[in-house]
Amino acid sequence: MSTMEENSEESDGESLVEGFGESEVGDDISDIDVGNISVSDSVLAGDDELSDDADDGDLNWTDQFDDTFVVNDFREETGPQLPEDFDVNTASPLDYFYMLFPMTLLVNIVDHTNNYAIWKMAQSGENDPKWIATTVEEMAAYIGLNIFMGIDSKPHYNMYWSTDEFIGNAGFKKTMTCNRYEKLTRYFHVADRQSEPERRSPNYDRLFKIRPIMNTVKETFFKSYKPHREMAIDEGMIKLLEETP
Repeated sequence: MSTMEENSEESDGESLVEGFGESEVGDDISDIDVGNISVSDSVLAGDDELSDDADDGDLNWTDQFDDTFVVNDFREETGPQLPEDFDVNTASPLDYFYMLFPMTLLVNIVDHTNNYAIWKMAQSGENDPKWIATTVEEMAAYIGLNIFMGIDSKPHYNMYWSTDEFIGNAGFKKTMTCNRYEKLTRYFHVADRQSEPERRSPNYDRLFKIRPIMNTVKETFFKSYKPHREMAIDEGMIKLLEETP
């Protein structure tokens, strides 16, 4: 998304957020050996049906099963799994959000962001006079602005603070200044930077910077919603599902 790409750059060219380098993404795709892959002429010609005279009968679909094949009735409780004290009649959208993104996670993000700012200044040997420690309320507002950017996308993040009434967003301007948004983006962290394993250490984790959020939302998502019987699983999710206990 163009907005998030723009959020990672300041006018002076300095990166706002230290993200993942090329080495953390893995080997270049050109170096991957995919083996000898062949495609049949029927596929290239657009034929989406199997040949009727296929040698292997197991390739054909069938609805003929013997008596030992039993399909049990689906009895699982499905849908949202709300806490006992959760009142859907008075709950706000924010109450639902905190079910998936708990306040404890928000507090940890505030701590890690403030600690990273201190660590970064110590590493550079220069104090950032424009940095002020963030709070839970401000961090919640910052995350809210980023969510809204995904709904109302603009070519550049600073356009939300534009003085042009047709471009700027009054809500953004009331929430925080553009300079403050940039400063929070520069120091935003969800993990303890000082305890990050070295790149070549045995316990190095490429996803260390976002691991706390991944672990938390994986637990809250499975806890808060049970899927129905009919599901469509994207192949990109299969690896994650296999690793989920």
